[in-house]
Amino acid sequence: MQVKLMNLLRAAEHVRETYGDAELQRVVRACPPSVGHRLKTGIGVEWHPHAEAMAFYEAAEKIIGCGDGRLARACGSYAAKKDLGGLTRRAAFWLARPDFVWKRVNHFWKRHNDEGGFRVLKLDAEGLLRFEVFGVGDDAVHRYGCESLSGWSLEMAKAVGWKRPSIEHPECRAAQGERCIWLLRFEIDRS
Repeated sequence: MQVKLMNLLRAAEHVRETYGDAELQRVVRACPPSVGHRLKTGIGVEWHPHAEAMAFYEAAEKIIGCGDGRLARACGSYAAKKDLGGLTRRAAFWLARPDFVWKRVNHFWKRHNDEGGFRVLKLDAEGLLRFEVFGVGDDAVHRYGCESLSGWSLEMAKAVGWKRPSIEHPECRAAQGERCIWLLRFEIDRS
């Protein structure tokens, strides 16, 4: 699977901003040489192997994280904040209907991944969004990739104005599940 380099660049930015350049360099040195090369010479719209991004997450989790995926999740959250840009774009999300925004995420997925898709399975008025990633080959299934998407999804939930979002990933192909399913719960403002 090929993905846009922007995801890897944003993960490296997050590590640099949070832990410093010296820690980022330690992570990069622990990665295959292609990762360091891409970080030095690549631009965000270029395609690169998904495995390189996962190698970066693995190294970062081992060197500066706890290995539990929280660092990958934080990288996903950071990327979503950057994707959303400034106040104007966030305001547009606030004004849009959340169901419309979430159903459009598949278009965003397709611009950043060359295979698979994002599908809303359920979005109800009681504060539950159930979604899945589908059609991704086994070589692209990775625990830290799923954690990154969890972080990204939480930021998107905040951007559409959902209160106190939380996320679970109860079924994961990286953990021998048949599908990758997420449950994003949030509070509805009933005032």
